[in-house]
Amino acid sequence: MTITIINGGTQGLGEAVARRLVSQGGASGLVLTGRSAERGERLAAELTELGTPTVFLEIDIADPAAPQQIVDACDDRFGVVHGLVNIAAATSRATLFTDTPEHFDRHMTINAKAPYFLIQAAARVMVREGVKGSIVNVGSVTGHGGQPKLTAYAMSKGALTIMTRNLAFGLMGHGIAQVFAQSGRRVLLSDA
Repeated sequence: MTITIINGGTQGLGEAVARRLVSQGGASGLVLTGRSAERGERLAAELTELGTPTVFLEIDIADPAAPQQIVDACDDRFGVVHGLVNIAAATSRATLFTDTPEHFDRHMTINAKAPYFLIQAAARVMVREGVKGSIVNVGSVTGHGGQPKLTAYAMSKGALTIMTRNLAFGLMGHGIAQVFAQSGRRVLLSDA
């Protein structure tokens, strides 16, 4: 039995990950988050019909309460968390000369802060249940520099990269592996 939360799991890469987990038998339950109720409910119903109970949560991951609400919903429904995939991201553009504090903060919140607190909440459940699980954070090559119009995005993805490396060491002793995926490749940072 493998229960996985996919943050940003209703479209694009997140939807593809959910579909792959279901098609390859890699999940016995899913919790998908996203902002589109129509899209999320349709996907959850389809995956459930294929045999994998799937819960959809319409949620703005920028809300400070969202990470705990997501993990609580998973814990309430399935009683455990085995995996977490952080895919949701803010990607809007602004240069140094056009950026605003609100735009910058939204990128840092969605791309770094929310994943951090999702990991915290999920890891607490994993440790409580003695789960040897996996956490995947999806980064970007832009986190190594990037284009001038993507400075806030680049900084937030750079923060996600460093956070993943730091938590790989910190969670290794609990049997929780950290994986960083970027530009079509993945790097296993700890094999717990």
